[in-house]
Amino acid sequence: MFSFGLFLESVWTKILQSNGDMKTPMFAQIIGAVTNILLDPLLIFGMFGLPEMGIAGAAIATVAGQIVAALVVMKKGFASRRRRSSSRSTRRRFSASAYRTY
Repeated sequence: MFSFGLFLESVWTKILQSNGDMKTPMFAQIIGAVTNILLDPLLIFGMFGLPEMGIAGAAIATVAGQIVAALVVMKKGFASRRRRSSSRSTRRRFSASAYRTY
């Protein structure tokens, strides 16, 4: 039901990777996992005034981690997209002759 975080993270990860950025998706996955690890005990056992939620708390922590990872890659993706659109005039033109096979 709440897989939009996972979906958006996957899409933007592939966009960044196709442009040669492998570090940002890795960093996003780490940040998402750390978010999940930190929120799990808080929401499962109800620490620091949060309600004890059990399995539902684990699910919420997982979704929160996915959303955090999605936000990291989306921020980088939109930032690199703006940079690319401002430098379109310097982009190489496609040349079919460069790909001819003999």
